This record gives sequence, structure tokens and C-alpha cells, in this order.
Amino acid sequence: MERRDLPHEISDYEKLLSEWAVIRKFRNKAAHTENLRREDFDCVYNAFRKLIANDYFRQFNDLKCRLKQ
Repeated sequence: MERRDLPHEISDYEKLLSEWAVIRKFRNKAAHTENLRREDFDCVYNAFRKLIANDYFRQFNDLKCRLKQ
């Protein structure tokens, strides 16, 4: 998919995917019963904070609403 084909509701796909990669990495470890350290939690927490601060959850909601129409 070319960049021009991506939904316009998401402001910066590079930032979004970068933070999502952090969440995915630790989520996969936790899902396979690996022990996670406090530092791992902090990484995930900070990734979610960045997603919230950059308004990505509102953008997801806007995209979802548009696609439902």
C-alpha cells in the first residue's frame, strides 16, 4: 500500500507504528508467559502515553466512524 492510499485520519504513521512495535514486543512476551521486569512495564506505559499524547486513539475512533458509514 502506498502512502497516499493510507487513511488520512492518522496523522503520522511512522510514529504510530514505532510506538505500536514497543507494545507488540512486550505484549507477545507476556502472552507467552515470560516474566516481565518493571522496566518492560515502563516501556509499554510510555508507549501508551505517547499514543495518547499524540491523539492516536481519537484518530482511530474517527477512522472507525468513517469506515462504518
